[in-house]
Amino acid sequence: MLRSNLKERLRRSLTLKTMAWLGFPVVGISTFAIAVVYFYTLHTGEAQIRQDLRRHLQDRSAHDSEVFQLAEVNQQILKQDLMERLAQPPEPTQRFDQQMSRWSDGTLRNFPQKQDLKLFPALKKSTVLVGSQVQLTDKLKSQILTFEAVTSQYGRAFYSRYDNTWVNSSQNISVDYRPKTLWGLEATANTDVTQEEYGQLATPAKNPSRSSQWTSLYFDAVPARWMVSLVTPVDYEGKHIGTIGNDIVVNDLMEVTIRDAFPHSRNVIFQQDGLLIVHPNRMDEIKASGGKLKLQSINDPELKRIYDQTRSAPSTDPIQIIKDPKGKSFWAITKIKGPDWIWVTIYPQSDLVLKAIEQTLPLIVLGILALFLELFLLYRVLRRNVHLPLFKLSAATRAIERGDFEVELDTQRPDELGSLARSFSSMVSQLQTSFSQLETYNETLESQVQERTQELSNTLTNLQQTQRQLIQSEKMSSLGEMVAGIAHEVNNPIGFVHGNLEYAETYVRQLLEHIALYHESDSLSEAVKANAEEIDLAFIQTDLPKLLASMKMGTDRIQEIVLSLRNFSRLDGVELKEANLHEGLDSTLLILNHRLKRPPKTPIAVEKHYGQLQLVQCYPGLLNQVFMNLMGNAIDALESVEDAKIMITTRLLNENVEIEIADNGSGIPESVIPDIFNSFFTTKEIGKGTGLGLSISHQIITERHGGSIVCRSLPQGTAFVITIPIRLGVGFDSAQPTNMAQFTKTQNRGVSGVEPR
Repeated sequence: MLRSNLKERLRRSLTLKTMAWLGFPVVGISTFAIAVVYFYTLHTGEAQIRQDLRRHLQDRSAHDSEVFQLAEVNQQILKQDLMERLAQPPEPTQRFDQQMSRWSDGTLRNFPQKQDLKLFPALKKSTVLVGSQVQLTDKLKSQILTFEAVTSQYGRAFYSRYDNTWVNSSQNISVDYRPKTLWGLEATANTDVTQEEYGQLATPAKNPSRSSQWTSLYFDAVPARWMVSLVTPVDYEGKHIGTIGNDIVVNDLMEVTIRDAFPHSRNVIFQQDGLLIVHPNRMDEIKASGGKLKLQSINDPELKRIYDQTRSAPSTDPIQIIKDPKGKSFWAITKIKGPDWIWVTIYPQSDLVLKAIEQTLPLIVLGILALFLELFLLYRVLRRNVHLPLFKLSAATRAIERGDFEVELDTQRPDELGSLARSFSSMVSQLQTSFSQLETYNETLESQVQERTQELSNTLTNLQQTQRQLIQSEKMSSLGEMVAGIAHEVNNPIGFVHGNLEYAETYVRQLLEHIALYHESDSLSEAVKANAEEIDLAFIQTDLPKLLASMKMGTDRIQEIVLSLRNFSRLDGVELKEANLHEGLDSTLLILNHRLKRPPKTPIAVEKHYGQLQLVQCYPGLLNQVFMNLMGNAIDALESVEDAKIMITTRLLNENVEIEIADNGSGIPESVIPDIFNSFFTTKEIGKGTGLGLSISHQIITERHGGSIVCRSLPQGTAFVITIPIRLGVGFDSAQPTNMAQFTKTQNRGVSGVEPR
């Protein structure tokens, strides 16, 4: 029954017939082609990824292992030389007593306590620290002198690769060559090197093989650096007498491990015991644990599977490429020689699948071929079953177009064309009525279009007016704020002068009356004396000069304010000219004085550190605009800070001038610093800023003055550093940093790398 119904529908439906002829072959061919191309691409892509991962790990392993292996070789050379020197006759103890000084904390150090540490010859000598509880003997003194000679010699040789070279005694004595940090002179009295991990690793109990050992990763909070130490025990005459060491900073290794990852992958480093060294998403946890975070203690099933894989039977291949049993990723595993750290590159399998899907584009060619085949079949079918019947229908349509509604069609066909013929005949009878209705609809539609067009025009006009109002409102708001500040500063001296003028007028009038009375009398009458006493002539004579002096002081104050406003706006010259930048800074501070007071809170303190600057060729008015923007932003940032302050520093750098404006506010997040100079970018609330201040300032400094302006985040607050040439086009280095990343990198090259243990 069902089969007979399907045949009947196919016989009656031209659409179903066409779909039956074309649909099934095209779908089958396309599906087969897609499957073939996809699985082929997936297979070749996996082979390529394995090859690329192996090459990537070979390069990284060789590069990262070099510094560790070289340290092991260097320490063996140093140890051999040290043993030979210990076997020689002992050093005279008089030289030890001459070099060492007893400090107030009970320790002995090889530099007087009261002298400036900058005088210590750090590039030539090692620092020596002897704990307060150490019992010195002549033999021990001679060993210390030998340690000092060896570290000074080899420390200079190793300095190009390692920040320090040290030899510690087994009795809490440290001899350390470290030019960047005088560790032996800066360490506290309670420092005990024998209790640190690098001291314990060299003891016979911890190191019975007496071989070089690597410490675990640790974070030194003083220089904020991650490091590991290589220690080599020193035994002499059957006793453990000391430890040779190098501290190796691994910050660069950790940063490169995170940053220089294989595309679409992430790198992880951990120790043989599961101690996590580097993980791009867990560096905060590693730092919080002091470098003691283990894989076993975190909820990461994939890392645990990788750790279990590394603990299984070792492979003869130094690089293993393993597919995750769970099917989520590929693991490329190798070792960093030296501390024997495990380096793992995790490549997600989903990325490979996406690439395979993207690379199935060649299937388009097969699709085009299938399309041509479909068109050919469609042509054959439609010509026989559709084209000829429709040709008759088209002829009838042309007849109706000419106004001939007398048409004859085959309305007895059982398929869609028969149904169409019947519908067409019915349509003809209604066509004239539809024509008249259509004309009415056209007229109505035209009227509606005109009305909507007028509404849109009115809306656009209103939006333009609103935009202009907003811009004008912003301008008037800024202008009003400046005028309010000026009025605040001018009001006090004006009121002061106005209040004293009334007294001055009274005094002068009384003096004139008294003088007139005096001239009317032939002699100094009693009336004159009485009048003089009544008006207190002596007081007037004393107070009138003071009063006039106070009035002059008030007018002088007005002149200062006007002069400051004139200097700020530079109404006396908007062209390129030589100007005193300190005057522009002081004028800006005076304009903003009312905002600095901020009652009822304590005023914002302003610290000026002005250097010796010469006149600078610049556009003074534009520079003052930059100063106003930066100081205004600083004041906004200090709105909720109690002990707020702004630091202004100027200095001369060769042919350039540097102006730094810093505050101790909440600072700017590192994530938004690259965008702060973009137009309309602002972190302020809606309605409190347009985001144009820093963009305009950047344009003034870089385009008009050929300089640079950068922003850097301080431990507390933000600093903007402006650098411009003294003469336009002369002295400015175009390679100076123009964004936060470059600026930070440049700053780091100039910071002393303090790397204490």
